[in-house]
Amino acid sequence: MLHAVYRCGVVTTVTSVLLWAAATAAIPAEPENTIRIRSDALETDIEGNTAEFSSNVRVERGDAWMEADRLKLYYRRDQRLEAPQQFEAAGVEKIEAWGEVRIRYRAISAFADRAVYDPGTDTLTMEGDNTRVARGENSISGARIELKGADNDMTVVGGGTRRVTAVIAAGSGWF
Repeated sequence: MLHAVYRCGVVTTVTSVLLWAAATAAIPAEPENTIRIRSDALETDIEGNTAEFSSNVRVERGDAWMEADRLKLYYRRDQRLEAPQQFEAAGVEKIEAWGEVRIRYRAISAFADRAVYDPGTDTLTMEGDNTRVARGENSISGARIELKGADNDMTVVGGGTRRVTAVIAAGSGWF
């Protein structure tokens, strides 16, 4: 298995850097389309088509950001270039984050123990004891929350002793 480890900015293999650059080259260098990922460490598995960022991970894109303890990108080698504004254009099949996941997009904040984003279906699935989505004084929580697409269709499921809980502030409307 071809394997590379990056720590504190020290590159241990040029091959991984070239593959990573090729995977992200399809995204134009426009501010709203630039994806910036920062972490204390990066480990890639070239044969497994994954890149795992760990410790103090922060992902930024436009006016959205996500923080987590760990983040793993699953990417394709056969990159599709027809949609440069999407994660798919970078060959990303799935993004998994775990460990105190925090997401902010415009006025919406989300919190979970684990989150999985599927760019193909534009679906974000969050799970864990601390799973919650909030906007202003309004919030909804459950064991599992699934947000679908730009319309923000939401499915919330309780689990075990955890029930779905919605808090709607008087006069504020809904999400």
